[in-house]
Amino acid sequence: MRIFSPDGTIEITRGTFENPLDLNALVESRGFAGRVSNVFPSNVGEFFSSIQKIERDNSGIATLLGTEDFVFTIELPQRNGDFWVEIFLSDGFGELGKVSRKVSCRLYVEGEYWWSTIRDLRAELVGGPTFGN
Repeated sequence: MRIFSPDGTIEITRGTFENPLDLNALVESRGFAGRVSNVFPSNVGEFFSSIQKIERDNSGIATLLGTEDFVFTIELPQRNGDFWVEIFLSDGFGELGKVSRKVSCRLYVEGEYWWSTIRDLRAELVGGPTFGN
């Protein structure tokens, strides 16, 4: 799944392991990029519970944590529907001969993309759009 903004792109896809929670993440924004492979989220259920609370309250923050220093946050700060997505990751962590970089990016996304973003996140993280409903 991809999240687009005029300032950049965040992409979260399935990883190479058989485990359904194995993810890859890519961020590109304003001339920089970062990528991490084989991230394993640790709080998927809690993340989607927070999403449900955001949808109920029309504001709030949900944070997905994972291995490799991965943090993905989605925030609906106001009732107008526009939202922020932020990702933090270590690019190149553990690769011999490569220095690890910490990469962080925060993107502003128009509210019309809220439902498709949540649907796509559910599909990548739990295999279907109906989780948590």
